[in-house]
Parts: sequence; structure tokens; C-alpha cells
Amino acid sequence: MSMNNVWINKSGKSYPVKKNVSGGTTQIGNILSNEIFGSVDPGSYDLYPGDAGPGCVFRNASGQRDFSGFVTIGNIIPNGLFTPVSDSPYSTVTISGKSYKTFKTRRQITLVKPSGATGDIVPAGVLVALAMNGTFSFSGDTNMDYIAVAHKQNSSGVWSAVTSETPYSYAFAPIGLDYGSGASSLNLIGTF
Repeated sequence: MSMNNVWINKSGKSYPVKKNVSGGTTQIGNILSNEIFGSVDPGSYDLYPGDAGPGCVFRNASGQRDFSGFVTIGNIIPNGLFTPVSDSPYSTVTISGKSYKTFKTRRQITLVKPSGATGDIVPAGVLVALAMNGTFSFSGDTNMDYIAVAHKQNSSGVWSAVTSETPYSYAFAPIGLDYGSGASSLNLIGTF
């Protein structure tokens, strides 16, 4: 299972996003305070002086979803920068005796199966229940800004498991960096 996740920068500071170029690096943007982004789990990243930092997917200054950079953090993980969005769910629900954190859909979204194939279409205004790896949410390896979901509601509020692929029991929901990286513009509504 992936060690990537969708995060919100709760550090109160901005952090540069850089890209490797011939002969060094160049800054391509920033992760701003309260900005949401996808990234490699910094806890699984080997940090040492001069290290580039974990790879990320963020919304760049041109308003485009950009997956070519890494968050420059040095050799200490900044407090609050990597706060999982699952810490700010819309609500929690119990499905088949198990508790799930949820997000509400702002707009219709198409889920993506683990292979990358198109999955279920989830209508706007319903809840999706996060898939968890123990106590942690997770995102895709290729699309680090697509968070794993296990269940979805239909427009009548009835819960069902997402369509997935053996041996998986989840699909991925795009958080919506094409629309923005702040809480008011994402595909998924929480209590960010």
C-alpha cells in the first residue's frame, strides 16, 4: 500500500517547491499556509543535510496541477506542514460496523481504480468514506493528490463499496487541484 498521502500545510509558513534541472534546481512554486497538496510521506523519506525533499503534486502559480517538483524541507520535517487531510473530515459514519472518516463531494467526480482505469462516478453533494491503512489515509503512487476511498453514497444517500480491482477494496478520488488548492475550491469538503 502507498505511503503517499494528501496533506494540508498547517505550519503557518510557506515552503518552496523545486525541480531538478541540468546542473542544479530551480524553484517552481510554493506550498502556502493552509494549501492542500499530495506528497510522499516525509516519515518514509530519508532526510539528511542537502537532501532534495519529498516529491509532491501541487497547484502551481499558473493554476496548473504540477507533479514535477519536491518540497524543500531540509533535514527536519517542519511541524504542521504534513498534516493529513483525513485529520479534518466532514463527518464520521459507521458502515457494516466499522467507523469511517468522510468527505462531502463539492462536484461530481470520477473515481480511479488502482490500475488507473476509470471507476465509479460519484454525484455532487454526497459523502465518500476514506480507505485507511491502519490509522492513516493514503493516496496514489502515480497521482499523489488522489485520496483512497472505500465507500460512496448515491444521490439518495445509500452507501455502497466502491468498484475496485482484486485484491484491492478501494479506488481513488481526485481532490481537485485543477480547481484550486484551498478548502473552498477542492472536489472534497472537510473541516480544513
